Amino acid sequence: MLLFPTILFITSVLITTTNQQQLPPKLADSAVLKSQNAGTKLKVHCQAAEGSKPLQFSWKRNGLSDARYRIDADEEEESFLIIDRLQASDNGNYTCTVSNAFGTAHQTTVVFVKGFYFKFYYHFCSKCGAFSV
Repeated sequence: MLLFPTILFITSVLITTTNQQQLPPKLADSAVLKSQNAGTKLKVHCQAAEGSKPLQFSWKRNGLSDARYRIDADEEEESFLIIDRLQASDNGNYTCTVSNAFGTAHQTTVVFVKGFYFKFYYHFCSKCGAFSV
């Protein structure tokens, strides 16, 4: 009589473990917009909240790969896109894609580089009277 509950428990554990092994990736919530000064270091974070391993991360800027940035991974569940010195030309949509054998998830962060152009425009417009200073 003790044999039946023991077998039922083992079966239940095996089913639960098997289901956890086949999860598609799901990304944790992250900043949708990053506004940062030109000349500073940008670090955009992408973290998988769940998903069966191994997870593979990739990054694209405006849909294309870009050699100006580097990608670091601290653990198996997260990745960082890093630009050591932001330029105005780095404005854009940066998309992190994480995938495994069971699916794919995407997350896009819009990067707006503040700096020279804004300062120049503000200075120029304040001289022409568009802004009261």
